[in-house]
Amino acid sequence: MQLYNQGQVKLIPPQWYTISELTTVRRHAQLADAARHRTVYPIQPEFTADDAGAAVAALPGDPLHPDGARAPTDRHRILIKRMGKRGMDMGLECNLPGHPLAAAGGGSAAKL
Repeated sequence: MQLYNQGQVKLIPPQWYTISELTTVRRHAQLADAARHRTVYPIQPEFTADDAGAAVAALPGDPLHPDGARAPTDRHRILIKRMGKRGMDMGLECNLPGHPLAAAGGGSAAKL
């Protein structure tokens, strides 16, 4: 992720998302344990726009995704901010209960 943030590599949303998940594991020795206990969430984005017209890749569990949301306030989306030196400049909103990226944000909408 550091190379992406420095503009040295370009990522597309699915790869960016998976690498974002890996950043929640702080030590290499914990990686195998994290993988064993990981819930796999399918990455099947629905490319659309939010209420403000911003480009988003809505993921399962988000109200903008065709599978529907658990609650209207659920967020599980990649925010596609603009094209830049890193390719797509992306952020993440995730507040799904039990999701590792939501936990990284203290249970509220995690923005990376």
